[in-house]
Amino acid sequence: MTNAIRHNDQRGRVAVTVAAERGQAVLTVANTGPRVTPDHVDMLFEPFARGAGRTHHDTHHDSGERRTGHGLGLAIVHAVVTAHHGTLSATADPAGGLTVEVRLQKVAPPPGPPPVSCQRSPGGFTRTMSSR
Repeated sequence: MTNAIRHNDQRGRVAVTVAAERGQAVLTVANTGPRVTPDHVDMLFEPFARGAGRTHHDTHHDSGERRTGHGLGLAIVHAVVTAHHGTLSATADPAGGLTVEVRLQKVAPPPGPPPVSCQRSPGGFTRTMSSR
């Protein structure tokens, strides 16, 4: 989500949705950033790949803000999703922006109490961890 915000227009939008579809958990992150050519989309999942025209230190074209990055964000997402036998896709919007979708198989939680639970306490919330 950080990349969706960072690689967006100054007044752009980022939409994040989470859904359950046909036994899968689906996470979608979309932004209204600069145009990405369809042939460039697949390259974004490669380690050290960066958007067209981007250098290690780049200045945002709208805000003038200096940004850094190494081109690892989507490559890491790809590795994690693959390790969990999920699918990852990205679609460029011809008007600008990118939609990234992660699909993971839903699994039943293991029996017993959750490993981490939060409960309201007088001072806020208390996090409890169990040792399973």
